[in-house]
Amino acid sequence: MTITVIRDIKNHRFTERESLLLDTNILLSVYGPNANKESYTYIYSDALARMRSSKSTIFIDALVLSEFINRFARWAFDQLPYETKPSEFKAYRKCDEFKKVAQEIADDTRRIIDYATWCDSEFGSIDMNKLLREYEIGDSDFNDQVIAHLCKKRGFTLVTHDGDFRSSEIDILTANRRLLK
Repeated sequence: MTITVIRDIKNHRFTERESLLLDTNILLSVYGPNANKESYTYIYSDALARMRSSKSTIFIDALVLSEFINRFARWAFDQLPYETKPSEFKAYRKCDEFKKVAQEIADDTRRIIDYATWCDSEFGSIDMNKLLREYEIGDSDFNDQVIAHLCKKRGFTLVTHDGDFRSSEIDILTANRRLLK
């Protein structure tokens, strides 16, 4: 059994030999709608700049990018005043007000894909029965399980603020104090 190695991202010296996978919560912290309001924005923005200047390989996959886009759009929908909020999210995506949000999301997504290296989620190599047995226990998020599998399979270090990865048996870089205990 492999142990999870969790390190503080604030003190980490990035190298060009590192292969890093950015989790959705990191992308939302740096680029999302609350980016300048979150207490961790500065820490993860600084870490991203250090990753890039050290030429670490930063990976992104469709699952993480899809979560980023959808959570950003849902957040914008949830912030609408009750009086003007469409009855459902799909109706919101069709209204003029969403176009500005969609443009912002697209611009931020382009920034991400400009420096990130695409990778396959390795979904076809997952033992789905094992994954579903773990999922049905109720301790894990399905997408997190897929991300952990990808990191294990490809030897990536996960950059995340998500405490759910504590026992995932992968290397983690984080500023999450609860994970670092």
